[in-house]
Amino acid sequence: MKTFVNYVVATWLALTSLSALAALEGGQLAPEPTVNVAWVGVFLLLFIGVCVFIGVAIYRAEGKRKQDSNES
Repeated sequence: MKTFVNYVVATWLALTSLSALAALEGGQLAPEPTVNVAWVGVFLLLFIGVCVFIGVAIYRAEGKRKQDSNES
């Protein structure tokens, strides 16, 4: 029964992907970019900045926790 269900799911996924591919006009798989490259750069800088901020905050909190546990 599990094999049959897997077969049905695989067939359904294949058919839906083929129908989605057929629905595309002219065979284009990706639309043309609509955003200026400068805004992509701004987003990447902000994203990396937020990631670094979170990492530094975790590092400082961990150091403070270790310092507090050593004093006790």
